[in-house]
Amino acid sequence: MKRILFIIFIFSITTAIFSQTAGDFQSKTTGSWTSFSTWQTYNGSEWEDAATTPTSASGVVTILNGHTVTINSTLTIDQTIVDAGGILTVDLSSSETLTINNGTGDDLTVNGTLNLDGVLSNGGNGLTGSGKTVINGTCNWISGHITSTDFNIASSGVMNMEGSGECRINWDGVVNNAGTVNFAKSGVAFVMYYNGTFNNLNGGVFEATTNQSIYHRNDLSSGNMPEFNNAGIFRKKTGTGTTTVYKMEFNNTGTVDVQTGTLKFTDYARGTHTGTFTVASGATILTENYSDHDFNEGSVINGAGTFEITNRQIAVNGTTNGTVIGSDLTFKLSGNSTLNGDGKLSVNGTFEWTSTGFIEVEVFIISQGGKLNISGDNRKTFRAYPHGTNKIDNYGTITWTGTGAIGGYGPINNKSTGVTDIQNDATLDCSDGAWTVINDGLIKKSAGTGTSRFCANLTNNGTLQIETGTLDLYYGTFTNYSDNSGHPRLNGGIYNLHGKLKFKAQYDRPIEGNNAEIILDGSESGILLFDGSNALINLASITADGSLTLRNSRDFSSGAAAFTNYGTLDCGSNVFSNNGNFTNADNAWLIIGSPDGIASSGSSGNIQSSGTRTFHTGGKYYYNGTSAQVTGSGLPATVRNLKIEKGTGVTLNSGASVTDTLALNEGALTTGANILTLGTSAASVGTLTRTNGKIIGNFKRWIAAETVNDILFPIGTANNYRPANISFTSAPTTGGTLTTFFTSSNPGTAGLPLNDGEVSIQNIGQDGYWTITPDDGLNGGTYNIDLTADGFSGIVDYTKLHLLKRENSGSNWTASGTHSVCTGTNECPGLHRVGLGSFSEFGVGSTSENPLPVELTYFEGTATEEGVMLSWETETEVNNYGFEILRFAQNDSHSEEQSDEESWEKIGFVQGHGNSNSPKYYSYKDEKPGSGTISYRLRQIDTDGKFEYSEIVVIEIDERLPTKFELYQNYPNPFNPSTRIKFDIPDFIASPDRIGTKQSVQTSLKIYDILGREVTTLVNDYLKPGNYEVNFDGSNLSGGVYFYRIKAGNEYQSVKKMLLLK
Repeated sequence: MKRILFIIFIFSITTAIFSQTAGDFQSKTTGSWTSFSTWQTYNGSEWEDAATTPTSASGVVTILNGHTVTINSTLTIDQTIVDAGGILTVDLSSSETLTINNGTGDDLTVNGTLNLDGVLSNGGNGLTGSGKTVINGTCNWISGHITSTDFNIASSGVMNMEGSGECRINWDGVVNNAGTVNFAKSGVAFVMYYNGTFNNLNGGVFEATTNQSIYHRNDLSSGNMPEFNNAGIFRKKTGTGTTTVYKMEFNNTGTVDVQTGTLKFTDYARGTHTGTFTVASGATILTENYSDHDFNEGSVINGAGTFEITNRQIAVNGTTNGTVIGSDLTFKLSGNSTLNGDGKLSVNGTFEWTSTGFIEVEVFIISQGGKLNISGDNRKTFRAYPHGTNKIDNYGTITWTGTGAIGGYGPINNKSTGVTDIQNDATLDCSDGAWTVINDGLIKKSAGTGTSRFCANLTNNGTLQIETGTLDLYYGTFTNYSDNSGHPRLNGGIYNLHGKLKFKAQYDRPIEGNNAEIILDGSESGILLFDGSNALINLASITADGSLTLRNSRDFSSGAAAFTNYGTLDCGSNVFSNNGNFTNADNAWLIIGSPDGIASSGSSGNIQSSGTRTFHTGGKYYYNGTSAQVTGSGLPATVRNLKIEKGTGVTLNSGASVTDTLALNEGALTTGANILTLGTSAASVGTLTRTNGKIIGNFKRWIAAETVNDILFPIGTANNYRPANISFTSAPTTGGTLTTFFTSSNPGTAGLPLNDGEVSIQNIGQDGYWTITPDDGLNGGTYNIDLTADGFSGIVDYTKLHLLKRENSGSNWTASGTHSVCTGTNECPGLHRVGLGSFSEFGVGSTSENPLPVELTYFEGTATEEGVMLSWETETEVNNYGFEILRFAQNDSHSEEQSDEESWEKIGFVQGHGNSNSPKYYSYKDEKPGSGTISYRLRQIDTDGKFEYSEIVVIEIDERLPTKFELYQNYPNPFNPSTRIKFDIPDFIASPDRIGTKQSVQTSLKIYDILGREVTTLVNDYLKPGNYEVNFDGSNLSGGVYFYRIKAGNEYQSVKKMLLLK
C-alpha cells in the first residue's frame, strides 16, 4: 500500500512540474496584486518568491485555492486563472481600469470567485479590454463597469448582482450568460450604456429578485441603443413591485417568465420576439410610452396573468402560426394603442380592447373558448389596412359593451361556434368603408333597450338573437332579403326575436314568404321595415325550409288573406290567428302546445283562423305542451308523422293512423276507447321511435309477412311502462295487424296450478295482463314474445316467473310455447316465451317462491249504534297471515298527518286464510270509535313478515257528547278481581272563558284504600269532552272497601265506594 501511494505522489509531482512554464506566476498568499509578497514565480524548475508582480506580458497567472488577490489600481492582465477556492477582487476607484488583454486562449478564467466593486464615474472604465473572460465559478458584481467585449458566464457559472452600487455594461461591452445571473440590486439598477449588450444565451437564466430597473442611462439622440437579447430564461421571481426596462432593445427568443409583480417596458424599450412570455396569475407585463414590439412567427404569450399595451404599438408579423395568446391570459390593448402587422394573432384567452387606436392586424382570430371584450365610451377602429384583406375570425365570444362606436371596414366572420354579444346601443359605423359581416354562429343584442346600428353588408347563416331593443341594419346589403319577383322573402338563418330587427330603406316591402327560422318571443318582438312598420304584415306562407315559432299569441289577419305552412310552425301554448284560411300542408310540421290541441273550428286550440282550417293528412304533428293536452278535433284521422314529447300526457280525441313515423319521446299518449294505428298495410308498416314515451290504451301495428325482430308495443299504465315485444322467427303467411293493450285488473287463477315443464306454476300476478289481437288478415307464422312486468307486486325472485297464455278471460291459463328464463330485476322483470303461433291474453305466472299479492276486492266501513262495522273481501290469497286494523282519529289532539305511521293506532287483528283461490270475507267492529272524522285502513301481513297497506276508509260519526260531569258506579260491584269504571266529560265547562270550547281538561282518576292512602292512578291526562271507561284490576290487593275519586280541572270532583271480594 505504501508503494502505491508513493507512485501516485511521484506522478502528481511530475504532472505539476511539466504543467509549469518559466515566467508563470501563482499566488503565495492573500494580498494585493501589486505587492511582490503576494506572488511566486516559476524559474523553470521550481517556484520562488517573485521579484516583480505579474503583467499582461507574464506567463500564466494563477490565484490558488484559499488566496484572495485584490486589484485596486489601473492594470492590464492576461492568461489569469482563479482556481476553485481562490478569489480575485477588483476594487477600483474613479477613472481606474482593469484591462483584460486579448492574448492566447481564455484571458481571464474564474473557477473560484471574481468580485467586481468600485466607485464609478463617467470617466472610469472598470473592467475593459477585448480579452475573453470566462466565469466558471462565481462573479459577485457589486458595482462598476464592464466594457469588456467578451465577458462570459459559462453554464456552471453564477453572477450575483447585489448591493446598492450601479452595475453598468458600458460602451461596446458584451456580457454573454450561459449560466445564472441573480439580479438582486437594492439601490441603483443595472445600466446598459450606449451600445452595451447583454446576451442571455440558450440555457442561461437571468433571475430578478428585486424591483430595480434595467435601463440605458443616456438619451437616445446619438442613435445608440443597448441590447438585452434573451434566448434563455428571463425571470422576475420575487418582488411585488415593478421591474422596469427602458431605453433599450429587449429581444426575446427564449422565455420571459414573470412570476410576481410587474415587468414594465417603457421609454422606447422596444423589441422583436419569437419566444414566449409567461405571466403568472396576479402578475403583469406592461409596455407603454413609445415601447413598440414586433411579435414574429412562433411567439406566445401565456399564463394566467395580464399582458397590457397602453399608448403604444404592437405588430404581429408571423403568418403561419403567428402569435398565440394563451387560454388563461388576459391581453389588454388600452390608451391610444395600435395592433397591426401582416401576420396572424390567435386569442385563446381574453383580449380586452379599450384603446382609441386601431386594430389593423392581417388575421385576428378569436379561438373557440377565447374572448374579445370591447368596452369603453371611446370610438375604436378596425381597418383592413394596408392590404384590404384584414379580417376578424371569431370562433369564440365577442362581447361589446360601453357606448363607443366601432369604425372601420373589413370582414367579420362569426364562425359556427362564434358568439357576438352586443350589450349596448352603439354603432358599428362605416365612415372608413363598409363592413362585411358573415354570421354562421350567434349574433345577439342582449342589453340596451334602445337601438344598435349595423353599417354592414350582412349575411346571416346562423342566428340573429335580439333579446332587447332594436338591431337596425341601417346601411349596406342584407343578403337574406330576396325580392322574389315582387313577393319578398326572408331566406335562411335563424331570427330569435325578443326585441326588433329593422331593415334599411332599400328593403321597403313587407315579407310575404318565410324561408328562414323566425322566433317571435314577446309582445315587443318583430321585424320592421325602415319606416317602423310591420315587415310581417303580409306573411302568407312558411316555405319548406322555413319555420315560425311563437312565444306569444299573434294575429296575422291585417295583411294576408290566407296562410299556408309548408315548413314548421311552432305555436307553443300560443294562438296563431289570421283573417282567412289556414293550411298545414303536406310534409309540414305543426308543433302544438295548447292544452286543447288543434280545433277544426271555434276559439280553442293553437290555430284560431277565422276561415277554413285545413290540417293535411300528409302533415306532421308534434305535441309538446307544458300541461296535459288533448289532440283536438282538428287532428286528421290519418297523419304522416305524430310526435309526443309531453311529460303530463296527451289524450286522443278520436282514432288516428300514422303512415310514416310515430315518435314517443316523453310522456304518455292515452287512447281511451280509440285506437292508434301505425302503418297503412303489410307493405307499409311505418316506423316507431321511442325515448321515454308510452301508450296507455289500444295500439295497433301493421305487420309484414316476413321474419322480423323486435316489433315493439310500448304500452303501459299511468305509473308503469309495460311493453310487449314480438319477434317473428318464421314469417306469417299473410300480413295484417296486431292490436295490443294492457288491462290493470286481476286476471284470475283459472287453470292453476299447472306444470310448465318440470315446474309447478302456483300463482298469477294480480296487477294485470296483456291482450294481443290479430286482425286485417294476419295469419300464420311463429313468434317469440317479451313482456315487461314493471312494478308488479309480490315478486321476491324474478327468475321464478313464467309467462302464461290463455285464449280469453273465461279460459284457463296454459303454458303454450317454451319458457325462456326471466331477466331483469324483482322491480322490473322481463318475461320471455318462444315458439308461439297464436295471439290472445298473456299473464305473469310464478312458482310458490313468489307469493304475488293478496288482492282486496273491496274495503268499506259503516257507522252503527254500537260503533263502526268494517268489512272487506279478498279475491285470492297467498301466504296471508292476517290483517291489522288501524285507526286514525282526525279530532285527536295528538294525531298528525295520515302519512305519519305513528299517528295510526292499531285497534285489532283478524287472522287471514293463508293461501286461497276463492273469495274470502272479513269483518271487524270498532266499539269505541269516538266521534267526528275517523279513518281506517288495513295492514295486510304475509307469513314472511312483508306487508302492504289498503286504501283508507273515512267515516263521519255524529257527536253525542255529555252535557254534564258524571262519575258512574263501577260494574260489577262487588268484584273479583277486576271492574270497569265509567265517567263523562261534558262539552261545556263552568268557567266562562271555556264554555262551548270542547277544550281538553286535566283529569285524574285515583284509587284509595279504607285509610285514605292512594293505591294507584288510573287516569292522569288532558281529556276532551266524551264518554270514557277504564278497567281496574285488584289482583294484587287485599279484599275490602276501596274508594275511587275523579277530579277534572277546578270544575268537578266526585268520590264513590266499591268492594273487592277475596
